[in-house]
Amino acid sequence: MALLSLSPVNHVGTPDHLTVTASRGTDIVPESSHVPPFQFSSAISKISLPSHQFVRARVTITWPQAATVQWDQAGILFLRPHRDLPKPSKNNPGDERTTPSFAKVGLEQFQRNTFYSVSASNGGPPEGSVTQLEADFPQTRKATVEIVKYGSQLAAIAVYRTREEVEKQVFRVVPWCFAKVEEDGPDVWIGLYVCRPDHESETTDGLTVQFCDFELETVDGGVITFP
Repeated sequence: MALLSLSPVNHVGTPDHLTVTASRGTDIVPESSHVPPFQFSSAISKISLPSHQFVRARVTITWPQAATVQWDQAGILFLRPHRDLPKPSKNNPGDERTTPSFAKVGLEQFQRNTFYSVSASNGGPPEGSVTQLEADFPQTRKATVEIVKYGSQLAAIAVYRTREEVEKQVFRVVPWCFAKVEEDGPDVWIGLYVCRPDHESETTDGLTVQFCDFELETVDGGVITFP
């Protein structure tokens, strides 16, 4: 397998691609009442690899004080591009036939609070859920999330420390992520994303999020860490 590296999509990026800035009005939305209905404008730093190579990925998110706008989001992106649109982008988001399938796993601002969040779509309207964060989150402003392949499913996991031990808690399973994968299909994307949909026009500012300890485990490549 070729050497894996992060590359930016829809943003310029920093040298390590771990500081990600999204403009306001950005999101990944396959079908929506908002205009335009198909959007792929989120800022992403991604790795592409064959689906069968993926085992898991983990990252720590530092949630900025400025992340107060409804639906602000950041975390790990899993994406299965359509074979006719292997490289979706802001300028080419796809349509009802070619829109990519995805799962966003991370943090989200909702009703003035921050939660663990999953938003996923396999070509149709996205389904989402939120889960309470640990009690010390308001002090640390940090959260670690992991995505893990289990057969055809993708598990979203919260990773946190209790005293000296590392605990893991599954907060969502997305059932279709590795189902019916074609051998000659396009590579999947594993990456970092930041969105600021700002449907209510609360701000004119973008959102910058710092990630650290991003690691990717592959079948034959071991664990790759992006500091």
